[in-house]
Amino acid sequence: YQILRNDPDVEIAEPGYSNAPVSHALNLSAQGELLDIIPLYVQDQKGKERPRQMNVPMRIKRSVNVAANFLCDNPVYVLGITDKEAKDPDYAKKRFEEFRKHNLEILAKVNSPAACAITTFLKNHDPLKATQIPVVARHLESLLQGRNLIFLVEGKNTLDDSKIRQAWEEYHLGHETLEMQCLVTGEIEPVARLHPDIKGVWGAQRKGAALVSFNLDAFTSYGREQGLNSPISRRAAAGYGVALNYLLSRRDPRPLHTSDTTVVFWAESESRQTEAVFACLFDPDSLSRDSGQPRRGGQAEGALKTIAQRVRAGKPLDLDALLADLGDENPRFYVLGLAPNASRLAVRFFITDPFRQMVANVMAHYRDLQIVKE
Repeated sequence: YQILRNDPDVEIAEPGYSNAPVSHALNLSAQGELLDIIPLYVQDQKGKERPRQMNVPMRIKRSVNVAANFLCDNPVYVLGITDKEAKDPDYAKKRFEEFRKHNLEILAKVNSPAACAITTFLKNHDPLKATQIPVVARHLESLLQGRNLIFLVEGKNTLDDSKIRQAWEEYHLGHETLEMQCLVTGEIEPVARLHPDIKGVWGAQRKGAALVSFNLDAFTSYGREQGLNSPISRRAAAGYGVALNYLLSRRDPRPLHTSDTTVVFWAESESRQTEAVFACLFDPDSLSRDSGQPRRGGQAEGALKTIAQRVRAGKPLDLDALLADLGDENPRFYVLGLAPNASRLAVRFFITDPFRQMVANVMAHYRDLQIVKE
């Protein structure tokens, strides 16, 4: 995660924030009046419109419980509108009131024009009359089909307001005061009760699955529930969640797949060269698929193509020559295999070695598969 944070070519969420699809923005006046609703769809590679991926305050986990996010949520919570018939006639109203309460609690400590505008809007908004507001009625169909909404004040994203961000970060870090020794860092820090959803594992739930999760008494020890059972700090949990979701979603190099297992790999290095070599050893066609990605440089690209051609043809590779192209770098390398297990993830394997040793093991595997002809 720290390597990705320092990479200018990679855009990932900061601590306390997460990446989420946003379909619309509510544009408010400085007085808190709803001026317009702006669609934020973007076109994907197939030409289809998709909600824009944006960094927003850390999302909460909810199933049937009523719980609101900060300044970014779906239309039921933000405006109190829904097209679903619920057994509870106050279904949408309850969710808007929870959103209003949660957001006003955090914004009460913020002295900025943007915070004042949102506060005024939330206090004055009546969810029972939301569909009668002309601007809402005009966009009602797309709102109900969309994902999350954010707030603008006179065209400016309120999530960029430094005072609002400070208030959120103080709330996020201080919301739970229980501190324990983190199993990752060894430091005494606030513990994550719920861990981030991991998306992109083949066969797992589309909304994401948990790598660390406890929900039955049989899984607990000494009365510790949920994340307290295996204490990971919120800082470390957020970091591994962002990094793992990035590895599962990247296109250069792509995750590998074998049977029901999705395999991701990374090096403890700022250079991506070792990852590209590892991908070529297992999937020589990755170079042609990823041709639209930024090039790695002429000499490096040529070396990778040579590796891919020889692997594709089943020819032996010169280990010394391969490693010579990488120079003196020999970072620790990691390979993680994940498989779906209901709403959780199963770790099929986790391998770590210096990169040169990892390559030597792969080369030994290829030698063992060679057929000696007469």
